[in-house]
Amino acid sequence: NSVSALSQGMNTFDGVEMDLRLSKDGAVVIHHDRSPSVEQENKAHLPRWVEDCTLDEMLELGFSSFEDLLENRSFMRRWLDEAAFACLELKVPHPTSEAAGGWFRSGRRSQHLKRLLETSIKMIEAAGVDSNNTVFYAFHNDISTINQQLGGSWNAVSLRPVVPPFGSTRMQRFLTFPKFVSNSMFRLIRKQRRSGASLLPIAMEYLDGWSRHLPLGRHACYTGAGLDRLNQYRKGVPVIVWQVEDRHEQHLLAAGLTPLTDNADPRSSTYADGTSRWTRPATQPISDPTEQAVPWHQLSDGQRREFMLGWRKRWNWIQEIDELVASSSPTSLPWQAARMLGHRGCGKSSLLSR
Repeated sequence: NSVSALSQGMNTFDGVEMDLRLSKDGAVVIHHDRSPSVEQENKAHLPRWVEDCTLDEMLELGFSSFEDLLENRSFMRRWLDEAAFACLELKVPHPTSEAAGGWFRSGRRSQHLKRLLETSIKMIEAAGVDSNNTVFYAFHNDISTINQQLGGSWNAVSLRPVVPPFGSTRMQRFLTFPKFVSNSMFRLIRKQRRSGASLLPIAMEYLDGWSRHLPLGRHACYTGAGLDRLNQYRKGVPVIVWQVEDRHEQHLLAAGLTPLTDNADPRSSTYADGTSRWTRPATQPISDPTEQAVPWHQLSDGQRREFMLGWRKRWNWIQEIDELVASSSPTSLPWQAARMLGHRGCGKSSLLSR
């Protein structure tokens, strides 16, 4: 989530995911954890929650503002000119923070989220970001409604099941487990579609291993009959899958799904089976492994159309080819494109993180 990590991820992959919070003085900071992520001895004189810290306090601790990132030329070149994508996760404050106002003030948390979304939108609009290159999401049921209140010109979707903004990881899993079991992936997709979601974020637990059999109802997978069912239900709506390991990546991409990966190590050029690992399948697509890949923004109109025709046929996209062509450009991919995205930039496995 640092500027350098996000820039590395943006230049390694088709795009990145990052976490945004709103500081006490109304600035957008890039930070995942609820509390400032510093050593315990450095927390003595700090507010407990990020939302109760000022921007200057966060910057003094070495964290980055969203404004810092928008001024990074390497990052912005990819986002503005080369069709790269960004998932902006809006973080909900802890209920006991001053920003949230207490355990029984859910409306105040919604208002906080609305201010964060509105501020972030103004910043990326001023920077010239294409709405086709961005999605906002949050572990909050009303993010789509909040987005509509702000005009609905950007894509925003809830992450479900909604993980509460409090408790340890173990407690969060315990509290979320009943929602996971009682909601099959297909039921969640129906909820998302009813809310007007134009993108489906799905946890890997719904698609892989024994966990996919736990939710009541028919399960899905990223191969075989399970994938056929998933494609039937999603009806061409793009899917982002998180908590992805290397072994999942090529299968998800082959299924037309977007993996959110933690491995940005430049030395990871092949998978365990010897297959080449291509980290820019959308922004530098390959139709023939023997040919040199050309970046999306450097392709001719005819070449981009040919790629979209192939993707449409392979993954059963509903839109007609002329609609796909009209909704994309040299600097933006079709919304349904299967991309490889770096989790919090360069994830957990990179030279930079070492």
